[in-house]
Amino acid sequence: MDTIGGYEIWYVPSYEAAVELGRFYKNVSTSWCISTDEPKYFNDQYSDSEFMFLIHEDPENCPDEDLAKLALQVSKEYDDSDENDYKLWDTSDYDISQDGEYL
Repeated sequence: MDTIGGYEIWYVPSYEAAVELGRFYKNVSTSWCISTDEPKYFNDQYSDSEFMFLIHEDPENCPDEDLAKLALQVSKEYDDSDENDYKLWDTSDYDISQDGEYL
């Protein structure tokens, strides 16, 4: 874990880590399918991606509750010229990378 800009940065290597960090860590839960009770999303549907979670140091007092926890999804076949190779999901499971202002 590292910290930058008021966020803890976590590499998420497994389904178990996605559940712990996405649903239970710091008492703020997300709507991410990779953190649900169904491991198929993390293990099967997103097996072509790597994840990092950005978790606000004080999520309960984050100025925007949808930005309290973020999931950065990066394709394992990442090509920096392809904007579709990464997505940034907010706490409510909205892909904010399409807005352009966050990445």
